Amino acid sequence: MNQRLADFLIDLAENAAVRAAFERDPAGAMAQAGLSAAEQAAVRSRDQRQIRLLLSRAPAGHLTVVGAGIRPSHLTPEIRDAITGADRVFHQLPPELAAGIQPLNPRIESLLDLYASDRSPGAVTAAIVERLLAPARAGDSVCAVFHGHPGVLCYSAGAAIRQARQEGLEAAMLPGVSAEDCLYADLGIDPATHGAQSYEATDFLVHRRRFDVRSLLLLWQVGGLGISGRPLHHPDHGLAVLAETLRVHYPPDHRIAAYEAAADDVSPPSVRWLTLTELPGQAVSPFTTLFVPPLERPVADPDVIARLQADADAPRDPQ
Repeated sequence: MNQRLADFLIDLAENAAVRAAFERDPAGAMAQAGLSAAEQAAVRSRDQRQIRLLLSRAPAGHLTVVGAGIRPSHLTPEIRDAITGADRVFHQLPPELAAGIQPLNPRIESLLDLYASDRSPGAVTAAIVERLLAPARAGDSVCAVFHGHPGVLCYSAGAAIRQARQEGLEAAMLPGVSAEDCLYADLGIDPATHGAQSYEATDFLVHRRRFDVRSLLLLWQVGGLGISGRPLHHPDHGLAVLAETLRVHYPPDHRIAAYEAAADDVSPPSVRWLTLTELPGQAVSPFTTLFVPPLERPVADPDVIARLQADADAPRDPQ
């Protein structure tokens, strides 16, 4: 029997507060109760045959991957509801963020124990995926909470969703505030003004990414520059190679910023302005993002402008 759906329907019939919440926000009330998309559709339809069919089945498990943001105040109501309504909650959060979600659900477990020193990144991802999906396969609603936005530089979150869907389980992602969002706010940047280019720093170097110096450039994880097997304690962390690459396109005195978002609600972000010449030897962490402002303003193409204007002025066929 689908006990979760049965309990929700009983509460809906007998509990005035649950009924009032459902009438105000049906989708929110059903999501908080942990109902799947199929169960929610059946309740909305009021189709007794469909509801009875779902009641006779064990509930299918599902996975919801969410982002807790960068600091405690970034936890959104939508994500709070997802954590509160889950049967099992797993997280990959630093202590200050983990403390913020702990009161929301008594069944919260950390994934950090899976990061053993003798495990490769691929093995860690596989272990995380298996821990998340095992209870979902058994019928539980699982919520996985990751730092920042779960779709940004969070490979295990995406791998878990892909695997869940391959196995026929429902899986969804809810966005969180990312370090990129914080950077735009803290530096007062609108990416639509000049355009924005964003690369993981090692990927940017080893794949010789093409980019436009007339747009802003963001390079992520500059503290982890290097290839697999290279000692991370190397004194320049690959920054000399990065500076050399950028100086092919920018002058040595071009000002850039080493940025880290604030990790709590009282500290300011870390913003260090420096030149490309000063980049090698800088102290950086895995959370450091390099912001490279545009070198020059873009130049409009008069031929394209003329074509766009001609199209705008062209007579329209009467309807």
